[in-house]
This record gives sequence, structure tokens and C-alpha cells, in this order.
Amino acid sequence: MFVLCFVVLKYLLFSGLLFTENITHVKYNNSVKLYTNGELKLSKEQFESILPGLIDSNIKSKSYFYIANIYFKMGDYLQSIDYYKNALRQNPNLDEAKYNLILARKLLVHQNKKNTSKEENKLEENISDKTDETLIKDFFIKVEELENNSRNKYNQEAKSGKNIYKKNW
Repeated sequence: MFVLCFVVLKYLLFSGLLFTENITHVKYNNSVKLYTNGELKLSKEQFESILPGLIDSNIKSKSYFYIANIYFKMGDYLQSIDYYKNALRQNPNLDEAKYNLILARKLLVHQNKKNTSKEENKLEENISDKTDETLIKDFFIKVEELENNSRNKYNQEAKSGKNIYKKNW
């Protein structure tokens, strides 16, 4: 009798964890939709709320990546750098995070130069502004391409009925 109760209790606990993980994945998908629809503040709040409950390091790294992108778009390069680093700690092969981390560092340095002494760096800023403008344009073109690719992949998998975040137990 004791063994049967133990098995039932173990099953219920395991089922609860699966249920919680599925809810987290639904919230993750909802956060991604908010991000792609341009609702950055709400998306950031939702990503931050699900981070502690995420088990899958791939989804956790993508959540950090999305939050970093939101901070980047808001011009908070220091925060974006921290989140890109967290994304790379979870998944060192996330090339987009590597690229964006480099860009955010360059823009932070450029931002700090502007704030320290504008007159001393006037000539240097004129030269670096052109390079940074090019970097920013390239960055947004790359981000747009990646978002379109992700959106197309998500739509194709949704049409086929395949849930890419569902675990097969």
C-alpha cells in the first residue's frame, strides 16, 4: 500500500512539473509574439517573469537574447550587454548574440565618448558616426532577416501542427 501511494504521489508530482513547463512554454511563445508585434515593454516583462521557471537552456538563452534586444532598441546598451552575455552562457553557439554583443559594446563606447567631452572628440565623432550608422543599419537589416526567418519557420511549423517547444517524453 505504501509503495502504491509513493508511485501515485511521484506520478502526480511529475505531471505537475510537466504542466508547469508547458505553461512556461505557452508564456514564452506569447512573449515572442508580443516582441514581434512591437510591444517591447510587455514582452520584456513576460520574458523576465518566465526566466526563473525555464529548464530548457535553449529557450532560456533565446529569452535572454530577446530581452537584450529590447534593451538594445531602448538604447540601454549596458543592460543589453549583460543579457547577451547571459544568453551566451546558456548557449555559446548563439551567433546572433555574439554579433549583437560586439555591436552593443561598440555603441556603448561611442555613447560614452559622446558624453565625456564633445569638443575634444568632435572630429573623431564625425568619423565614427559614419561607421556606427553603417553598423546600426547592418544590425537592423540582420535582425529583420532573422526575425523574418524565425517568423516563417514558426508559421510553417504551426501550419504543420508541429510544436517546436513541446517535449516528447
